[in-house]
Amino acid sequence: MNSIRDKVIECLSSKGWDREDEEWKTDKIIPYVRFSNPIMPQNNKDFRYCVAVTVWGKSVTTDILEYSSSCGDLNTIRQIIRVTFADFIERSDELIESAHQYLYKHFIP
Repeated sequence: MNSIRDKVIECLSSKGWDREDEEWKTDKIIPYVRFSNPIMPQNNKDFRYCVAVTVWGKSVTTDILEYSSSCGDLNTIRQIIRVTFADFIERSDELIESAHQYLYKHFIP
């Protein structure tokens, strides 16, 4: 039987977004899975953006990732919301749409 975390990952995999399996290293190693959807604004040559959904061990976050267009380095991660797995499954489309709205309101002129 799939865990609820696996159901979240399956839901996001069906969207066709880029997937990366990573680890966040602090005093311990925390694995996560991030799905991202690149947004390339026509009116901003300095930065490119991604709406991302990160699946952690016990929660899901929606984030805005800002990259430098010249070197491709990640500049900023702005967390929009953190929710439980069950809440994300129930409201995934709404949460992703709110991240897109936040991106266009606050980052893209």
